[in-house]
Amino acid sequence: MKAIQQRRKQDSTPQHDTLAGPRWLDSLLPEGAEPCPAAHILTPRRGYLHHGIYVGQGRVVHYAAHALGLLRSPVEEVSLADFAQGRRIWTRWTDLPSYHREEVIRRARSRVVETRYQLLRNNCEHFCEWCLRGAARSYQVEHFLASRTALMRLLVFLSILSGCQRPAATRSAGAQTRRSARERLRNHGTRAIEGAVDA
Repeated sequence: MKAIQQRRKQDSTPQHDTLAGPRWLDSLLPEGAEPCPAAHILTPRRGYLHHGIYVGQGRVVHYAAHALGLLRSPVEEVSLADFAQGRRIWTRWTDLPSYHREEVIRRARSRVVETRYQLLRNNCEHFCEWCLRGAARSYQVEHFLASRTALMRLLVFLSILSGCQRPAATRSAGAQTRRSARERLRNHGTRAIEGAVDA
């Protein structure tokens, strides 16, 4: 029973909200099949959909960075299997106009090795929308930011993250201040004990 439920969950269409954006249809790619060249493809990850552009011959161009954006990974060209990471692949069809196939592929490859990933302004979906239509946009980010609860969680997460990623100079200055304060307390305590012994 658990295996059946897990299979249904895997095969269900990825959930998204258009937010008054374009209409789209996400179709599950049959196992062993290849998408059309210049297809906008996606694969579900934990908490988000990962996007890429299929450039033909079993290759995909995508932003390799993870959703958390902790590492500045590049735009890279990888195999379809590497892109999917063992998950199902979907193709996205939309009612919006896009460039001709050759131009979409040229645009995708023109940004290979770029390392300017930013979760809210330049993620994998922004990259695909730019390749297809010339305007970087992420409907996932727009949907997320439209939710007040989600926005509060993001702000808390970013504040925690900024505390963990202070520059090394700031960390060492803070550590030095704490050490000198401890030394002053020790010295003050030593002098107080010496004064009591002398009296």
